[in-house]
Amino acid sequence: MITFSHIPLEDFLAPHNPKAPQKQTIEDFEKELKTFLEKAQTREDEEYQKNEINKFLNKVYGYDCNTKGNIDSAIYVDNEAQVLIEVKALKNKAEFPKDKENPLSKALCEGILYFLREREKHNNNSIRHIILCNPCEFYVFDARRFHVFLKDAKIKKLYENCEHKNGTDSSTQKFYADLEKTLKEDFKGELAFTYFALKDDFTTEGLSLIYQLLSPEVLLKARKTLDANTLNQGFYEELLYLLGLEEISEGGKILIKPSKVENTLSNAITKAYELNEEEIFTLLTTWNNRILFLRLLESMLLGFKHIHKPFLDASIIKDFGTLQNLFFEVLAKEPDARSPSLIPEFAAIPYLNSSLFDRISLEREGKMIGGLYPSELVLFPQSILKKDKRLKDTHSLPWLAYLFEFLHAYDFTTTAKDITEGVKQNHDRLINSAVLGLVFEKLNGYKEGSFYTPSFITSYMCKEVITQALLDKLNSTYSWKCKNLKELREEMGIKGFREHKEEFFQTFLSLKICDPAVGSGHFLVSALNEMIQIAYTLKLIPALYESTLELENDEILIKTNNELHQYTKPSSPIQKSHQIQVELFTLKKQIIENCLFGVDINPNSCEITKLRLWIELLKYSHYLFDAEGKNTGTLETLPNIDINIKCGNSLISYFPLDSKLSIGQTLSFSKNLKTQIQSYKDSVMLYKEGLGEKNKILQDITNIQSLLISYLIEQKPEKLELLKMLESFVEDYGDSSFDISSDFGMEMLRLIRSKNFRFTPTLTSLEPAPIDSRAEKLLARIKECYEVLENLKTSHAFEWRFAFPEVLDEEGNFLGFDAVIGNPPYIRIQGLDRAISNQYKKIFSSASQNYDIYVLFVEKCLKILSPNAQIAFIMPHKWLNSSFGAGLRELTKDKISKIISFGHYQIFEASTYTALQWFKQESDEVLYAQAPQEIATSEEMSKFLTSLTPSDFLSFPTASLAQSAWYFGGDAQQSIFSKITLHTPLKEIFSKIFQGIATSKDSVYFLYDCQEGESMTKGFSKELGEVVEIENDLLKPLLKGDSFHRYDKLDSDLRVIFPYFKEVDSKGKEKMSLYSELDLQTHFPKGYAYLKQCEQVLRARENGRFDVDKWYQFGRAQGISAGSVEKLLCPDICDKMQFTWDRQGKFYSTTTVYGYIKNEKFEHLDSRFLLAVLNSKLTWWHLSQVSSVMRGGFYRSLPIYMQDFCIPNLAPKEQEPFITLADKILKLKAKDSTTNTSALESEIDSLVYTLYNLTEEEIKIIEGEVQR
Repeated sequence: MITFSHIPLEDFLAPHNPKAPQKQTIEDFEKELKTFLEKAQTREDEEYQKNEINKFLNKVYGYDCNTKGNIDSAIYVDNEAQVLIEVKALKNKAEFPKDKENPLSKALCEGILYFLREREKHNNNSIRHIILCNPCEFYVFDARRFHVFLKDAKIKKLYENCEHKNGTDSSTQKFYADLEKTLKEDFKGELAFTYFALKDDFTTEGLSLIYQLLSPEVLLKARKTLDANTLNQGFYEELLYLLGLEEISEGGKILIKPSKVENTLSNAITKAYELNEEEIFTLLTTWNNRILFLRLLESMLLGFKHIHKPFLDASIIKDFGTLQNLFFEVLAKEPDARSPSLIPEFAAIPYLNSSLFDRISLEREGKMIGGLYPSELVLFPQSILKKDKRLKDTHSLPWLAYLFEFLHAYDFTTTAKDITEGVKQNHDRLINSAVLGLVFEKLNGYKEGSFYTPSFITSYMCKEVITQALLDKLNSTYSWKCKNLKELREEMGIKGFREHKEEFFQTFLSLKICDPAVGSGHFLVSALNEMIQIAYTLKLIPALYESTLELENDEILIKTNNELHQYTKPSSPIQKSHQIQVELFTLKKQIIENCLFGVDINPNSCEITKLRLWIELLKYSHYLFDAEGKNTGTLETLPNIDINIKCGNSLISYFPLDSKLSIGQTLSFSKNLKTQIQSYKDSVMLYKEGLGEKNKILQDITNIQSLLISYLIEQKPEKLELLKMLESFVEDYGDSSFDISSDFGMEMLRLIRSKNFRFTPTLTSLEPAPIDSRAEKLLARIKECYEVLENLKTSHAFEWRFAFPEVLDEEGNFLGFDAVIGNPPYIRIQGLDRAISNQYKKIFSSASQNYDIYVLFVEKCLKILSPNAQIAFIMPHKWLNSSFGAGLRELTKDKISKIISFGHYQIFEASTYTALQWFKQESDEVLYAQAPQEIATSEEMSKFLTSLTPSDFLSFPTASLAQSAWYFGGDAQQSIFSKITLHTPLKEIFSKIFQGIATSKDSVYFLYDCQEGESMTKGFSKELGEVVEIENDLLKPLLKGDSFHRYDKLDSDLRVIFPYFKEVDSKGKEKMSLYSELDLQTHFPKGYAYLKQCEQVLRARENGRFDVDKWYQFGRAQGISAGSVEKLLCPDICDKMQFTWDRQGKFYSTTTVYGYIKNEKFEHLDSRFLLAVLNSKLTWWHLSQVSSVMRGGFYRSLPIYMQDFCIPNLAPKEQEPFITLADKILKLKAKDSTTNTSALESEIDSLVYTLYNLTEEEIKIIEGEVQR
């Protein structure tokens, strides 16, 4: 008998971690709820009450609610049902659950049937919840709990009898009765649910829970980052509006462009200054960063009670000139250096030593914010200010007034103290940097469309890789064998914690962590916080010996005596909260200065990363006390941490990392080198600490770097070759060929003089030889070497060799980083500048075929690792088994160490399927784990990651990794792969596996809903938006990916205009040729006339590439010769194998279909035999192991995934059992495509299992992992 588990609302909500609603939201919800209850009970009929429920859900949450077939109601997202709702009238007590602890009823049985139909009939894998309700009571089930009904054989049979009319009584009433009986008597399993009743006397807490339960975050499992304090979309959109930006979709990416709204910030910049788009974005980014930082600073100062009212106020900052003064005359100057004429409200604002308030180059050119004079800006249509009673009737505001009102309208944080009774209070505290990170990442991705990595991912990756790096370092130093922090702490105690604490601490601070594509700095923020957590665990923070420290959503939560740490202006330096604040500030500063490094090609990214790290320090800024223990009222200044974040192309560098500077050099050279390296390190330290004049220190650093570059250039082979050839040239031809007026000539003459090269007259040659062909060749090569060396001097490459003195030893040797972490860019070669992509191909062995740039980051970062260090990247896993990944597979076959695949779950809001992937210099095994398919939310994924133990990973020796694709599974899975590979691969059985035709303008060439006459066909043209008539002989029947299913008899009312004809070439081979324009006009006048109507559209294809004489040709030649031959066909995307047979070779197909043409050597393999095997569960299992899984459980059946599947090369007699069964299915489908042939297909599966000699265990794996 089925058992039920009633989960309390609070527990049901917990995995979803929904955002707590604000008080106003709850008050509005309560009003709507009372109105709904009153209206719903005015009439008794079910239809009316159902409509009232739909109206209520729509009004409160904006849900798209409607009926779906026989389903009472459903909540739709993008026309797909995601919540099924079975509604009963209040008076219909017979069919509704009678007990809140036991929902068994006809209503439940109806919910089960609707779920089964959605999954089995409509392939809908997106159902999130099922609701049984009347207007007053709601039973809510997580749809994953209903999977038990899919797997139950008896229930499945009842469903098939009902749905496929297999039994004598196939009515739904019979199904409900039989199902209820089965659940009562035979079914073994538990079904969990939650329940609530709507009434008038709700507590605030009860209302809050119900509001959260019905919210998209829970009901729809709406995608969001795990960060509970992530700002809502409204903040982001209104900030964009104020800045004068908007999101647009372009080429599948969400990009940010200037809007056309008047009186925004970008509009004001455009009116004031003549700048290009790049320069406008630079100013917008800089000023936005400063303003948000000031808002955080203001919030913190108010919290400290350092100031008593906000300074970001239109009554104080009345114009942009005053805001400019705040930037440069207040924040950029110490109090003693400030002008006495500044307004008094700025007097208490502290100096923080942040280069955020240094003038950028555009500002030094006079492009200042003080020069802007925008008029009033109309309020954003969905502005949060319209909810403010003071401003509800306001149409527009001055820009600064609007900005300040907007910033103060938001609660920027959610801490434990911000939640009381489940309702968010309007406490105005410091913003979580992860919140800003999401906004910054989006704003900063205006060119390429960036993705923000959620905190649960960055935290997990940082914890794993940094913990291991510290373990390796301490184990190596003290010959320990610790496997975790607990064991490490025990060993530290045994050695003597007190005596060696400083030694342990310095080893901790010696860790070097780098993000080579730093983006918004999220990984470095997580690394900072994880290092704080590790220091706490190892007892390296004395102020926290009696406190607890936890990390939550990139925030540090410290409790003392169960009270959250909260800093206010202290009266004594020994005050506990002050000691905590000081130690945390100091530790964060030390970690940022010594351990964290980042690089990015985008200068705005670098600025944002610096800002985020300053914000992390700002949170623990503290007051300074004098020698007498008196609070000076002055806050600790921020260090110059910006020097650890550098701008450059991480992938391009010219100086090898393993070059030794001192090899073969004199003792005095070695001594000078050590002095310069130490001077380099000292200068960087002085800069960070703000000890000395900033510009002079930076110049000293630049001079030392130039010295190192010059020396390294001297050692380059090109320099040695240049000198050798120059000497040879001068000896024979003299130096008159070098013109002092050119840079090249001047440099050669300088070298000739310094090296004392000269022509020496002899009796046989008193004068230099005349310039001949040899001289010209020498000169050309000398100039080539010179240009290479000059490019090195002026290059914008990023030279890892000496960029960070922290990873150089005393002789300047590169030591490498202890951990490299991040989310490298995902950019296909097609999206790169051609010159740079060609350069990458010369540099990187992993740049093979149509590579993606993330593979290059792996190759590069392997070079910047210290010997025992690790890379931890989140990136696509497609390279593991795709052709473009061959180069990286070869490179990392003994370096890849761990993979955690997310399967079909998408971490990012884009069609990218990713995995966490670890690499190190030497690895003898790969650990592999994959997230369960049922994971649907970030909360569930976070729980999966944090609960992983060593036993959850499969281990594969790296020596066993194949040269082709890599597949990871258990021993039984590997055995199945081995048995498959014993046979003949598809790439040999089929001479051609091809993609359908690519027209580059389907809206012109494709005709829909075609009606074929004797000589003419009428069809709808999407390009013209009307029915057109075209000659039959110019058209071909066309199939799309959704035009057919497995074993279907092919038919289509879709046609393609096909301007090609078949002819025989001089070698007797058939080929397709393009009709001439005259032939088209003569033989197909109507078709030609139609094409002429669309001529300009066709010429404009692919940025004008087809503006040529043959403007009507297809975009590509693929598939044009293959439509007229016998072939098997399969759609590109499928939820099971969908092969069918084009017996007559009649159909052409689109790019979403792949065709398979048999090799003549395998003509003896009957197409029906191949069809049977290719549609089997074994083939689907194989595809699911090697292909890219997509949302909804779909897979790509691309040739790269299919071509290595192998089929036994059977004699005709051996094929007969398969042919017989396939024939039966084909004939049944030809009569009625909806015929259920699952029994016959199961027989084929059994034959296939025998054919491949699979064991019972292996068959269970196939059957268990494949659902028809």
